[in-house]
Amino acid sequence: MFTQTLTRRARRSPLLELLTGPHGVDRYTELVDRTWTTGEARAKVVAIRRQTPRSVTLTLEPNQAFTGFLAGQHINLTVEIDGRRRTRCYSPASAEDAEAGVMGELWEVHGGGFYHVQKYRVAPRVLPERLAWFKWEAYTTWLSGFALLCIVYFSNARAYLIDKSVADLTVPEAIAITVGLLIAAWVVYDVLCRMLGRWPKVLALALFGFIALSAYVTGQLFAPRAMFIIVGSMMGTMMAGNVLFVIIPGHWELIRAKRAGREPDPAPGVKGKLRSVHNNYLTLPVLLAMLSNHFPFVYGHDDAWLVLCAFVALGVYVRHFFNLRHAGRTRWSMPVVAAAAVVALAVWLAPPDEPSAPASPASVSAGKRVFLTAGCVSCHTLSDAGAVGVVGPNLDAAKPSRALVINRVTNGQGAMPSFENKLSKQQVQAVADYVSSVAGA
Repeated sequence: MFTQTLTRRARRSPLLELLTGPHGVDRYTELVDRTWTTGEARAKVVAIRRQTPRSVTLTLEPNQAFTGFLAGQHINLTVEIDGRRRTRCYSPASAEDAEAGVMGELWEVHGGGFYHVQKYRVAPRVLPERLAWFKWEAYTTWLSGFALLCIVYFSNARAYLIDKSVADLTVPEAIAITVGLLIAAWVVYDVLCRMLGRWPKVLALALFGFIALSAYVTGQLFAPRAMFIIVGSMMGTMMAGNVLFVIIPGHWELIRAKRAGREPDPAPGVKGKLRSVHNNYLTLPVLLAMLSNHFPFVYGHDDAWLVLCAFVALGVYVRHFFNLRHAGRTRWSMPVVAAAAVVALAVWLAPPDEPSAPASPASVSAGKRVFLTAGCVSCHTLSDAGAVGVVGPNLDAAKPSRALVINRVTNGQGAMPSFENKLSKQQVQAVADYVSSVAGA
């Protein structure tokens, strides 16, 4: 003990620091032994245990700079794979916890208190009498979402689902196709996971391709606004299906094995972990798809399916930043890139500038008469006309350009029919002058 104390004091002496500057003592002592450091806690890997093909348990022997476990501690583990160094952060477990099967722990502070969470490699030695299940959150989210889909979209299919300029569907056909797409979403997703689960990155690319294909096909069948909701519902169905068919059954398998006195098979937990990661990354894309209906300039774009794909990619990218940050690796370049992508997306979605001269008062006045008499007030909200319709877009919020109004009135889209054979060209131009002049005023 005396020799160790003397050596430690010698390595920390100001004279030795001066002689070994600017690098410091550790730069030279680590050449002899990587764990000979004065201030940085390091450790040797003294044992490696492989319980599953995809997991490794390491037993570490720390140096004297390690003073014990503290809340929030993590270990940076760097390995070289195919010539590239890869670093991951892990929470350490004490020797006692490791013997009990603990592979990591987390100290949390929220809601006015402290919480200590431990994760086991497979299962604890003895099951507690009471277990808290996290499943109804997923189930009720999907059930309430499907109920809203029925109430809003299925009961008003002609207004929200069907766009005669896209596909001439009947109401039963539109509803049946929508339900079929939800079922197909889970079946295709589950098959992809079973086929490509061993290669997570390849699987991720395949899933993005499937979502993009779903957006394109749905855009060829339904109104653009419905396309966003249907694809968002398909992703939500994947998430709920993961909980119902994979994650919770895997948990029950572990519980049955413990109750029967058998050694639990870690495979169901590994599968559940993969599906849980997918649910984590799909959260923001689903949220963006569901909120899109409040922003007509999003689903009103000519390439609405590509807009949805961009939203999905951006949501996954932002979620990846937070996942890395929670693991102790903050990459500030990622939110900068995400912000630049949002700006680029906004520029892409912005309607083109119109160099045309301001509308004349006579044209605006004539356009108002057309708006009041052609049935526009029953579908749209426009304060100047006293219109409070909710079927079509809120024109005060959308503030459409003159060119966009002419296009929609002439060609129609979604629930809005074409007025090409009902209004003269002059009337269409007049109502476009009126709406583009007063919307949002």
